[in-house]
Amino acid sequence: MGLIVLFNTYHIFKIEDYGHSHSSHNIHQHQYHPLAAAAAISNNNNNKDKEKEKVVVVVPQFPLQKSSKEEEDEDDDELTSQSPTEDNEATKENDSTTKDKDKEEDDDDDELTSQSPTEGDEATKENDSITKDDDSSSTKEKNPDESSSPPQIKDDKDVENEIDEHLLRILRHVGINKASDLLDSKDKDNDVDKDNISYYLPTWEEVIQHVGNDGPIILGLEKCQEYNTNIVPNKNKRHIGIAGPFSSGTHYLSDLLIKNCEFPISDTVTDNNNNKQQKLQHRKDGILWQVPWGKHQSPKYRTKHNTKLNDKIREAEAAVKENKDNKDSTNEKDKLQLQLQQKLQLAKNELKEYNQSILPPSLLEYNTNVLPVVVVRDPWTWMQSMCKTRYAAHWYHIVPNHCPNFLATQLEKDWFNKTKEEVQDYYKNEKQKIWMVDNVINKANYTIDKNIIPLYVKYNSENSTHDSLVHMWKDWYQEYYDVTYPRLMIRLEDLVFYPHETIRQVCECVEGAVYVGDENLQLNLNSAIGGSGVGVDNIHGTDRTGLLGAMAKHIKSNKTKGMTKEDYAFAIAALTESDVMNYFRYKIPSYY
Repeated sequence: MGLIVLFNTYHIFKIEDYGHSHSSHNIHQHQYHPLAAAAAISNNNNNKDKEKEKVVVVVPQFPLQKSSKEEEDEDDDELTSQSPTEDNEATKENDSTTKDKDKEEDDDDDELTSQSPTEGDEATKENDSITKDDDSSSTKEKNPDESSSPPQIKDDKDVENEIDEHLLRILRHVGINKASDLLDSKDKDNDVDKDNISYYLPTWEEVIQHVGNDGPIILGLEKCQEYNTNIVPNKNKRHIGIAGPFSSGTHYLSDLLIKNCEFPISDTVTDNNNNKQQKLQHRKDGILWQVPWGKHQSPKYRTKHNTKLNDKIREAEAAVKENKDNKDSTNEKDKLQLQLQQKLQLAKNELKEYNQSILPPSLLEYNTNVLPVVVVRDPWTWMQSMCKTRYAAHWYHIVPNHCPNFLATQLEKDWFNKTKEEVQDYYKNEKQKIWMVDNVINKANYTIDKNIIPLYVKYNSENSTHDSLVHMWKDWYQEYYDVTYPRLMIRLEDLVFYPHETIRQVCECVEGAVYVGDENLQLNLNSAIGGSGVGVDNIHGTDRTGLLGAMAKHIKSNKTKGMTKEDYAFAIAALTESDVMNYFRYKIPSYY
């Protein structure tokens, strides 16, 4: 029995019961051609009073999976409380879910813009009301002896502050077992003083509309056996490595896998009486915070680059600097300086050589032993995140006036010849004014005669160019989508709303890895990105998102903020050609 939802949109989506395997990317999604979408947008200027077409979407209900302990808790009429887990290693981008890191990441993530509830909620509430009335009648018939006791009626505030059981199943892992726990954990930095759950969390109906109700979508599970038997038959040499573009959630994925996917090994130890016995230990290198060729780089460098080559360069540069800073002035110092500079140049030449050919056998074997797990993020929220912190991506844009921007407007032309002093004065009150100034001063291959605003990215191994910001998303993911060797691609949104099922399937793909179990799952309330957000750490910015913020942002934020209607139509045209967009069933949001 599906849930009937009414909503207004420029596109028609028909979401059916996906009983088939996720290995197929026929998503049963029907939408207008992007050119038609552009025309609809244009016509809308002259027909603003026209009522948008109402579309019926049938959304199948995904059964809530409960652990045995959860069932016992329900029998006792209470939820088991768990304290938040301690933050893990700094490698993952630092604190936890998104308060400090990606966005890498990516991962993983960004500015929260509160938005009105998803269209169609009223129809859903009416259905819910009918269902509750039916349940109430049924209860009275089954319990006639209790008819003398008046039913307890919750006031509006109590109902408003209930947490959906699907979300509560996740939140209990960070110590939130009831509404009051959530309100007590409000964002003190932003002085939030709201007293209703809808401010913090989406409804499950909203989650279904955006993410789906049939569990996580994972690409590549059919290749797990090939990885285990043909590529890495020695289980002690198997690794999971994280990959994804900037601001995609790579830090969050790394944090979750390190805490919840273990690689146990049996080791023989000798006690004080010289008796040998088996001791169970855990490999520390089972989960790599990034693939060895660099988590943001193209998969084409899997056989050409290893980050250890960059380590050699950094070590050589540090040695040169240390010797240079030595105040002693001797012939020995000058001789050593020359040797260190030669060593540095050799390291740079080696890196350049391998990037153009192939790695030496030992590094090549290590790279190919790693199973890449790529985190995919909804392109519409990803672009909003990139407007806040662009990392090593460069394109001409004026924040916050026009971003995401794909087509130049009069704004870009007016700003084109502004001096650096004028731009600095404009951003003088902005925390990240240095980055924002560079966005304008560095035209990134844009010239005033161009209509489309290009973009380039400075990676360790190359400078990559893209037609626009939306094409960067499309191009980056398409390369991993097209590879023929084993790899997994998962949605960031599934890590937020289906963490149990997603982490379990990723972990169990590698024979020898063990999922800790649903009851022992460790999540973090705060961001997975650490650091102060200033100085050398300011690449990730200071505005970071934790678990609660991620739940709200992925569902409730304005995904077209900063775009013109022409930008919106341009993005639709680019994304409808994307295999990744279609496979992972990402939807076109309404334009606001």
